[in-house]
Amino acid sequence: MKRIILFAALMLGFVGFAAAQSVTLLMDEAYPPYSYAEGGKPKGIYADIIMEAAKLTPDYTITLKPLPWKRALAQMESGEEFALFPPYYRPEDRPWMDYSIPLLTETVAMFVTQDMASKKQLSKWPDDFKGIRVGLQSGFATLSDEEKAMFNMSQASDILANLKKMAAGRIDGHPNDKLSVMWTLENNRSDPTLKDLKIEAAAVISEEVAYLAFSNTRNQSFPYREDFISKMKAAVEQLKQSGKLQEIVDGWTK
Repeated sequence: MKRIILFAALMLGFVGFAAAQSVTLLMDEAYPPYSYAEGGKPKGIYADIIMEAAKLTPDYTITLKPLPWKRALAQMESGEEFALFPPYYRPEDRPWMDYSIPLLTETVAMFVTQDMASKKQLSKWPDDFKGIRVGLQSGFATLSDEEKAMFNMSQASDILANLKKMAAGRIDGHPNDKLSVMWTLENNRSDPTLKDLKIEAAAVISEEVAYLAFSNTRNQSFPYREDFISKMKAAVEQLKQSGKLQEIVDGWTK
């Protein structure tokens, strides 16, 4: 009888384990301190938030997959992959994406070199910045099409590459999240090209909410989609209400 009970308990445990659905979430590999890869491993504020929320969603086994941002967007558009963080809300540009779970609000600013700030009156955005050389991060929707038309535009793979272009005098400004730009600069001061670079946030462009978003291209390929969104949304909200989410942010910024 004891053997039967033990066998039944083992089988129940096995069934419970087998029932966990594996889910892969794409993430930006080059957006520190929010979302990046180090030695191929996922790191950052959003990665920590998602994995903390995963503890509250035992029905799912979550794997984070860092990718270049443009490649991640392409896989979401095709429906090859299921979810991605942390895009901004751009429903007209990306109708194939549902912005289901808000994570944090970021402040997007136009950073310029101190030399540019000393030479040009930069008090009114975007008019006072017209004509400057601006470097974008590839795939990032930090400027509108109307704003882009006002500048001499170029693109680079990430914030670090744009900072190096600023240091070399190849661009005058770079629009991106304030925390991410300053974190990247201060954590790369050992690079001789950035040792003496001085920049400032000359204008706030926008306040943007970053999301955990979901592809809506091939919903039939992910039958657990709505259940996962519902449970993950509740888990993230629980982290916010408990103060755990802010604790994670503070651990990266203080």
